[in-house]
Amino acid sequence: MVPIAVLIPLSDEEKQLFIQNCPQGDFHFFDRPITREEISQYEIICGAGIRNLLQYATKLRFLQLPYAGLDGYADRALYPNPEIVLAGASGAFGPDISEYMLGAVLLMMKNFHLYRDQMSGGLWRELDEPVDSLRGAVVLSVGVGDIGSHFCSLAKALGAHVVGVRRQPAGCPPFCDEIYPVQRLDEVIGRADVTALSVPGTEKTRHLLDAAMIGRMKRGSYLVNVGRGTAVDALALAAALDEGRLAGAALDVTDPEPLSPEHPLWRCKNALITPHVSGRNHYREAHRQVLQICAENIRRVCAGGLPSRPASFEEGY
Repeated sequence: MVPIAVLIPLSDEEKQLFIQNCPQGDFHFFDRPITREEISQYEIICGAGIRNLLQYATKLRFLQLPYAGLDGYADRALYPNPEIVLAGASGAFGPDISEYMLGAVLLMMKNFHLYRDQMSGGLWRELDEPVDSLRGAVVLSVGVGDIGSHFCSLAKALGAHVVGVRRQPAGCPPFCDEIYPVQRLDEVIGRADVTALSVPGTEKTRHLLDAAMIGRMKRGSYLVNVGRGTAVDALALAAALDEGRLAGAALDVTDPEPLSPEHPLWRCKNALITPHVSGRNHYREAHRQVLQICAENIRRVCAGGLPSRPASFEEGY
């Protein structure tokens, strides 16, 4: 039997999903933090919040994280076992996060957030602000993985011209009208009415949208970021919003996270900031998908194989 620790709070029914999917697993379900003495007993762990304990996980050979990003776990120096296998739950969040992205873009285009702000003063007043549409708009998706591809499909269905940017393009997928490598981002970003970011947080993506790249964005365009806050220079973005060069920015992730109360982004009237909630597991379907991915990957590893999407320590995702 393979000793397995599951650190995600689960119902009895959800526990059975793991047990039935992997009969050779000796499952231990934790509803409290695992200790450093306990973590040394397990070959497989499903969960997070244990980065400071990994040095004691001497038997660990597979770590399954319950979210899409790796968030600091893609560092072999953390693990006693140099052959450690790591996986996230990429593939579970695309539908929910893409709906957040679409809703945020439409909210900004129709000025709903500004009308919501007026309500506190009991104001019935038409705003003298432009109203935009996704019909005929150029939507640039930086990242066309699980999340980006779902958003591209939604934008295309509403009549947008969809341009995708990815690390290694291999043909244009049906949900895009054009596809480019990330090295050509500076060439295409100036065409976009909406720029959507769903990239992982790595050194290669840090400040992908720096002051210079933000300066290349189309005047009056919109930004939505649901990947990692480190992909955007937050101070440069705040300046672009304050100066009116960008029409709006919806940010579910920031750098730092959370922003300090003094950060200028809080004072940008055309910014929408949410506390990293677009893919939270309180979305029932996303939670169900996460558990299915985790259970299936554990079954694969117990059977001597690899998880469906093993993480790359070199790339950081």
